[in-house]
Amino acid sequence: MARIHVRNNGGNRFGGVPYGNLAAEHYCIVAKQDGAILGADAYGPPKDGDVLALGVLEQGFRLDDAQIIVKTAMSSGITADVGFAYADGADDAHVPQDAAYFASGADFASAGRIRCQSAKLVTLPKQALLTVTLKGAENKKAADIDILIYGEKFGQL
Repeated sequence: MARIHVRNNGGNRFGGVPYGNLAAEHYCIVAKQDGAILGADAYGPPKDGDVLALGVLEQGFRLDDAQIIVKTAMSSGITADVGFAYADGADDAHVPQDAAYFASGADFASAGRIRCQSAKLVTLPKQALLTVTLKGAENKKAADIDILIYGEKFGQL
């Protein structure tokens, strides 16, 4: 299992709304024809068990909801867990890291829209990384997946 960092701009970091700090952050997974991820710090396609670190989720961000939009599917048999891991690698007693917070076993092999599966509402006590753990087969084709994270930014706790 390798941790592969993928360059993403994280989209708009401010909600631009008059009634709070609502934010929708946009992250992408785009694979080339051979399955390799664009912007990744690793060559070749990711393998079963590899973790893609897509970008930063700021400290004080309350994680309200998520959508995963599979526009162009990955290879047959690929599923993914979508969650977060703390940037410093250390768990928090009140809000532990959760590799499947947003989705567990999400079908990345079929085009479609997947909503957040978590029943918990958490506010991140420290900076975290949005992670996607790929499972099943190795991706060997072009793919295009968007992940939208919705929440409210409360700043440092």
